[in-house]
Amino acid sequence: MNLLGKFFLLVVFYLLGIFLVISLFNFYPFKDLAFLNINNLLVLFFRWDSFHYQQIALNGYDSVNSVFFPLYPFLVKVVSYFVGPLWSGFLISWTSLVLSLFVFYKILALRYSEEKMRQRAIALLIFSPFALFLAAFYTESLFLFLSLSFFYFLNKKKWLTASCFAFFACLTRNIGILLLAVYLFQYWQTFRTTGIRFKVKKQLFYTLIILLAPIFYSVFCYFKFGNQISFITEQSNWTSHVFSLPWNAFKKYSTFLINDYEGKIYTIYQIFFKEIGAFLILLITSIYFLRRREWPYAIYGFLSALLFFCIVPMTSVNRYALVFFPIYIFLTDFFKKDLNWFILFFLSFIYFIFNLFIFSRGAWVG
Repeated sequence: MNLLGKFFLLVVFYLLGIFLVISLFNFYPFKDLAFLNINNLLVLFFRWDSFHYQQIALNGYDSVNSVFFPLYPFLVKVVSYFVGPLWSGFLISWTSLVLSLFVFYKILALRYSEEKMRQRAIALLIFSPFALFLAAFYTESLFLFLSLSFFYFLNKKKWLTASCFAFFACLTRNIGILLLAVYLFQYWQTFRTTGIRFKVKKQLFYTLIILLAPIFYSVFCYFKFGNQISFITEQSNWTSHVFSLPWNAFKKYSTFLINDYEGKIYTIYQIFFKEIGAFLILLITSIYFLRRREWPYAIYGFLSALLFFCIVPMTSVNRYALVFFPIYIFLTDFFKKDLNWFILFFLSFIYFIFNLFIFSRGAWVG
């Protein structure tokens, strides 16, 4: 069996395991044997942002939901003609997950000669604490596949292909635009002459392909809502997101810690363990690759960290960290000893099961 086929089977068993777990967690809320109905199980994984993506696919955009970028709901709409609106998003996510693992393995094969190390990085990805979003009606799997493909082809110096994947990544999530900075740095590093000077090659103009994505979406928003940046200005309607300068964001978090948290355990967990914890692992990973002079990962990580630190509150930063795949490379490098790695994996797996449980019961996870 070829590599892609192996990852297809892996994802099939992975999904079967997930649905077995959530059916056990939700056995009593079902009547009789209703939990055996796959559609009922899918509904348990159809939460929060899933409704908005499906709503856009079925009824189009309004200004408020313009914060959700268009590629995923567009694909949902296309696929829904064949399998219906519920199954369409899941099939897109599951297919993207198979492709993500395939491309990630290709990247890992360039780094590790040992099969064990590649398998460990894959395991840390699919059982990371918030990996449930890779199987849900969310954009995570699609964005992961597109960003992995961008880095893979950029590493291979396939500039045009890399820029095309970055284009689609930008149409999937706003953070995709950060790939433009990675592309420009890699171009400069490849074609520089002396100092900061560089040769002007056709590959430089492929950046226009990446820029076309936000330009197209801005033009759409202008003609649809009269506001070309509605996907930014409407952020305040979603969990009170506010963009602040980094020092102002730090001040707000510090004020909350001192005065406003009221000793609520769940609030402390949400903000200071889950959100800031995800931010810190992202930052530590970026520092690790900076010290190793692996510039593409370092630049992507630091720009992501800077963006998240400017958002108050850092709601859903854990989902962004999930698809920042260099984290799993860093953890694989850092926890090389068998015992250390197994302890890390065990803790990650337990946290994954916990999040799977509360997400299937309707709780906010990220």
